[in-house]
Formats: sequence, C-alpha cells, structure tokens
Amino acid sequence: MSDAHIILIADSSPDICALLVDLLTEEGYVPRCCPSEQVTADEIRSASADLVILDLRSDEAGAMLLLLEQLRQHDATHGLPIVISSTNPRLLDDLAVPLRRLRCGTLIKPFDVDQLLRCIAQYLGREQAHQESGCFERAYV
Repeated sequence: MSDAHIILIADSSPDICALLVDLLTEEGYVPRCCPSEQVTADEIRSASADLVILDLRSDEAGAMLLLLEQLRQHDATHGLPIVISSTNPRLLDDLAVPLRRLRCGTLIKPFDVDQLLRCIAQYLGREQAHQESGCFERAYV
C-alpha cells in the first residue's frame, strides 16, 4: 500500500479519531491521529501527510490560524490540502476571510460519512470536482 494517501487527523476527541481511523483505513487511506491541542507545524511536516483534517474549537481559533500561517510559509506544506472541521458553523463563518486566504476547506460537524469521503477524494484528486461535496460548499480554496 505504498501509494496509499496519508491523512493526518488532529482532533480533540479520541472517539472521533478512532472512528475516522477505522473508516479511512477501510477506504484504503493511511490515517494518523493526534490530539488537536498538541499538533504543531513540525509534527504536520514530519507526518508527510497528503491531507490534514484539523478540528477547530472556539477557544483555539487564534492558535489554529497561527499554525496555518506557519504551514503556508514552509515549502513542504505550502500546498498541503487542509480541511478545518468544527461543530461551530458561526466560528467557520467568522473565520471565512483568513481561511480563504490560507486556502483551507471547511467541514461542519457532525458530517455525513459520504460527505467526508467525497471531500477527501476531491482534495486528493480521486474524483472529478463536484460542487455539492459538502466540503466545497463551504470550502475557501
């Protein structure tokens, strides 16, 4: 499975991480999980991920934007597909301008499994772009 895409999941919930690891493994991806409150730019760069899904909570918005800035300034992660997931749609709306500038897609939790898989497939080029993926409805890329 050397050509399988690596997906780094940074989420504050161990249960969500476990669920996503099981789901993405079944779909042929190589998921790696870490707590969102501990993820750093160096950790993301060293994971050699093809896509990152970052959980965003209201109290972490400033730190998350700083992390995204660091990733976009580094050659190895400048073009890395990043999807920000949150249970707070208003927070995603409030951050629309910086997320657009930082080329991040968004996904509102709870999300449908098919919606997540379509979003991932689009970012990784596994299917033609489709306007209603869920990820691209609110994506800022």
